[in-house]
Amino acid sequence: MTISAKGQCKFCKSYEDFIDDHWEKLDTVYCKKRSKSQKFWWGGKDYTLTTGNKDLDKVLKYEAFIVMQSDTAYLNCRNVRHDTVLLGKGYTKAKRFGDHGLLFVSQFANKKTAQEIMGARYFAGALGSMSTASDYEKRQVCYIISSGADGIGYINTRMVDDEMIEEMMEKNIIKDGGLYLKYLSEGKKWQRIHASHVIPILEEAGLLK
Repeated sequence: MTISAKGQCKFCKSYEDFIDDHWEKLDTVYCKKRSKSQKFWWGGKDYTLTTGNKDLDKVLKYEAFIVMQSDTAYLNCRNVRHDTVLLGKGYTKAKRFGDHGLLFVSQFANKKTAQEIMGARYFAGALGSMSTASDYEKRQVCYIISSGADGIGYINTRMVDDEMIEEMMEKNIIKDGGLYLKYLSEGKKWQRIHASHVIPILEEAGLLK
């Protein structure tokens, strides 16, 4: 476990507060990260944030949407989901996407993968389930949040995939056709949507802040 502590931190309790730049200040935030996840792109949801104050720690765990520690943003994954599948607990690094979005990296998740992991648990026992879950955990992809929580408190995401990249081109969000060709240069669809392929293209397009 690696630990860092920095002062002059702040947090937002909602997506709307984040977009409107309404922050609440924190004196110090301690960030813990599992060292085994160094091999993943941004560390997945392997960060735990604490303050040393029990009441504030509960706020960060259950109520906070995003925390800024110096120049690094951490997204609380507790109520974040994709295709009705919750992405888990803990914090992950995130970056501003364009003017009204937030991009983060996590494992590939949808209803089908959730069913496959449940099937592995049923047919192969705990060991098989762990193996299947580990395979999916290594499949790191990009997600974008562009709206607040729904009526029951879940924050829905979109995966950055072929369809979304094409949409960005059509709406002139990505203005350079050469970047689109660079995205398509990876022939295998699964490798195209991997975070290590997508993020450099979005950075070159000037979409990440």
